[in-house]
Amino acid sequence: MLMVSIAVIAVLLPLLSYMLVQAILLAAAHIIPFIVVVSDILSRFSIDDFVDVR
Repeated sequence: MLMVSIAVIAVLLPLLSYMLVQAILLAAAHIIPFIVVVSDILSRFSIDDFVDVR
């Protein structure tokens, strides 16, 4: 029984890690443009703030 569970874990771990990597890559593909847009907006606001201060 122990050997069977070890075999199942040995088979599932690479599969789960592969799925995890795919999920992370997919999430990164969605998050990166969002971060770029947010940083762009923030940089515009900060530039406007500096202009207002001057």
